[in-house]
Amino acid sequence: GNSFNHGLYDIHIHLRHLPFLEFDPPFYARYLRVYNIMGSNVIQLAHVAKAGDIFDMLKRTCHSGFPVVNELDKFCGIIQRKHLCVMLQRKDFSLNKPDPYTRKPAGEESFLYNDKSTYPRYPSITDIRLDSTERDLWMDLTPYMNPTPHTIQDQTPVPRAFRLFRSLGLRHLVVLNRHNQVKGIVSRKDLTPEHLKASLDHLSESEKLVIQGYFTRYSHHSEAIDKTMLRLSRVSDTA
Repeated sequence: GNSFNHGLYDIHIHLRHLPFLEFDPPFYARYLRVYNIMGSNVIQLAHVAKAGDIFDMLKRTCHSGFPVVNELDKFCGIIQRKHLCVMLQRKDFSLNKPDPYTRKPAGEESFLYNDKSTYPRYPSITDIRLDSTERDLWMDLTPYMNPTPHTIQDQTPVPRAFRLFRSLGLRHLVVLNRHNQVKGIVSRKDLTPEHLKASLDHLSESEKLVIQGYFTRYSHHSEAIDKTMLRLSRVSDTA
């Protein structure tokens, strides 16, 4: 049946615009790097921050995960929205600014593990209130963040990122540069054919010349270049 059209379930997935990833990435994904498709407006959190700042950030965004950085702007982990909401609800604050990494990591004795009242539905930021005194208190995120999440370099080819999402079932992937600084974040929506086609259209002329260089480097014939550029132009026309 797939010789004539997509399956019924596949059609419904596309109609609902769900970010479902096929088994293999589109052929044109090989011409893109992660920095071409990532979201660059990333909200980062300091590993020790004011409760009021975190509360305001959660109120104005709907992201599910946030990269955590240290005082040198180096990536040190990621923390989920639901964990921040539980910390705010339970008033896990400090009067004085704590030193990071001095508290024990969240283990089985932690409220994040033993809290039966909120699991599996964690509190929403709309249900949490902070007074003026609590807004100036400190929150140490280091015991509750994930210090070893999956990350990817900004120069990585897109097919490799695609395979990571497919094989590991990831929701997001933090993009770092060679200095371990956060440059962006990739979600499943960034790997859909629609977004990849749009990213291909936005390549600069110099980047398109680099694509041509992949073929001229190993071949003196222009036939491979012509075929590839023709396929890319067809992709752009159908975007």
